[in-house]
Amino acid sequence: MQLRKDLSRRRIAAHHWSLEPAFASITLRQLDTQLVARLHLRAARNGRSIEEEVLSILRSALSEESGGSLADAIRQRFAPLGSVDLPEMSRESTREPPDFDDDAGGRKR
Repeated sequence: MQLRKDLSRRRIAAHHWSLEPAFASITLRQLDTQLVARLHLRAARNGRSIEEEVLSILRSALSEESGGSLADAIRQRFAPLGSVDLPEMSRESTREPPDFDDDAGGRKR
């Protein structure tokens, strides 16, 4: 019994430290047909297989998570739309600033 446990531990350790990377598989069920069609089109447009396209999408999505700040993410998201020139706002004073040298009674401090 002890020999069996020891061999099992060695197999797990050998697998863990193997030079070959371990790959996982994911099965997706109940995909919308329109989503699958769009995925086919995107893969064809990028010259990739469906599997390669899905991997590319996953890598891109997960690399953004560890990226910079929220401002960087927003800037990157809207960069393809180009910039917008907004008109400069008037910076005139709407009223005279108060004079604190005189109090309400007209006396100087």
